[in-house]
Amino acid sequence: MKLIIGFCLTAAGLVAPLRAEPFELGGRTLEIPAPEGYVKVTDDMRELKRLSDQFVDPLNDTLAFYIPRSSAPVALAGGLPPLDRYFLVKTEKRLRAVTVSAPEFAEMRQRIGAQNKEEFEEVRAKAPGYLEQISRNIKREQDLDVDLGDFRMIPLEPHQDIPVAVAYSLLMAVGRREGKGPTPLRPATMTIMNAHGRVIFLYAYGTQGDLVWTRDASASWQTAISSLNPPPPERKANGWSMDWAQVGWTALGGAVIGGLAVLLVELFARKKQA
Repeated sequence: MKLIIGFCLTAAGLVAPLRAEPFELGGRTLEIPAPEGYVKVTDDMRELKRLSDQFVDPLNDTLAFYIPRSSAPVALAGGLPPLDRYFLVKTEKRLRAVTVSAPEFAEMRQRIGAQNKEEFEEVRAKAPGYLEQISRNIKREQDLDVDLGDFRMIPLEPHQDIPVAVAYSLLMAVGRREGKGPTPLRPATMTIMNAHGRVIFLYAYGTQGDLVWTRDASASWQTAISSLNPPPPERKANGWSMDWAQVGWTALGGAVIGGLAVLLVELFARKKQA
């Protein structure tokens, strides 16, 4: 019935159809639309794509990076548009080809909620090592000395917990150790969701004062993805078990690495102007 109603509304011009891109995850295809008003970063956006390749996530696969549609002309012309608001979608490398059932995802949500503080502490402990590796990558690939030593993170409690998704926000700063004063804290919202039995991580990043925007935009994006994909299976399909709490800190690590984009755009832009 929902499909029939949706088709009728679309045909009548009352609801615009969502345009989604297929992503293959371990033999299963997910339909993921760009967030409203945003476009995916492509190889044609040479400088921005080259920059995004520098913040490699050792634990997650980055599926797509989205910037405002209004920034696309600058990026397509080889420029680096400012990143006030942007989105990422990732998946945990170990879960890329794993079908996660509804009961398993419920267990994951429960474990993540119960161990939220422990996950943040683990990320705080491991983040300096990740940032040091990224600093070395930038030095090797771009001949640019960057000491990413200013790292701060303030966790917030989960604000969304539904059968197919759990979301929480953080205030985060990733900057250069030799910077002038502390790096401003910026909000980010992370959503761990189950679409068609595949677990993906949605990240919405904003500038100062954008906390509510990151939450609202992330929730709208999650709803759009859920509307285009079948729900997770009700029965467990795997013959193995996993420490679901580990997924929480892996997703958090992905949030920290994704937050580097703003700083790297600024540094690369200064290098081009020098």
